[in-house]
Order: sequence, then structure tokens, then C-alpha cells
Amino acid sequence: VVGSGVVVMGVGGVVVGLDVMVVGAGVVVVGVGGIVVGKSNVVVIAGVVVVGVDDVVVGKINVVVDSGVVVVGVDGIIEGAGVVVVGAGVVVMGVGGVVVEVGVMVVGAEVVVVGVGDIVVGKSNVVVVAGVLVVGVGGN
Repeated sequence: VVGSGVVVMGVGGVVVGLDVMVVGAGVVVVGVGGIVVGKSNVVVIAGVVVVGVDDVVVGKINVVVDSGVVVVGVDGIIEGAGVVVVGAGVVVMGVGGVVVEVGVMVVGAEVVVVGVGDIVVGKSNVVVVAGVLVVGVGGN
């Protein structure tokens, strides 16, 4: 744990700034302030979370791009195979993912969940509890 609200889990990740999370080799980033963290397939811009994107295209604070990609704060604008946007509260579902409740999103096989409330979404290795992001725990 580094600084206020900063959480780092797994390997291959780099954390920059506050409220940023980097998890595992696949690297999952969650945060704000226009930070770019981790590998080339992860970008965080003004609160926007882009996961598993090699061809990252981020226009506004609410844009999502590419296949298997999920982003928060979409407002109904998304592109990419298997990607679905639901509601203004922004619920997005990527390939192989499951979405439950507003503010929670799951992405692809490497399932990524971001949101609040004690929601358990997607595959066995992803859990979100009271705003806490847990990835790759293997069980709950």
C-alpha cells in the first residue's frame, strides 16, 4: 500500500499517484488524475479505466475502446466486439464477463471488476467489496 487510497497487488505493475490500483501481469488500473500506469494495455485518463486494450483510443472522460475492453463513466458510448453499455450509471460488459449493478464492470477472461457496494461479480478470481478491488485471489 502506497499513500492514500493507493493499492498495489501482484507483479508487473507500477503505481503512480493516489487512488491507483495495479494488479497482476495483465495489469488492471483504477484511478483518477490522468495517470498512465503499467503496461501498454492499461490506461487511466481522468478517471477512465481502460483494460486489455492494445489500440487505446480515449477521447473523452467517458469513452471505451476495442474488443474485450470495459471502461467506467461511459454514458452510452462504446465500441468493440462483445462490449455492451448499460444505463447512465455506466455498467459495461466485455467478452466473457458478467455485469451486476450500476458502477460495476467485468472484462473478458481476465475479468476485471470496478465499482462500489459489496458486489461479487464475474469469475471466481474477482471480488468487489465496499469499493475494494480484488483480482486473482483464486477463490472468492
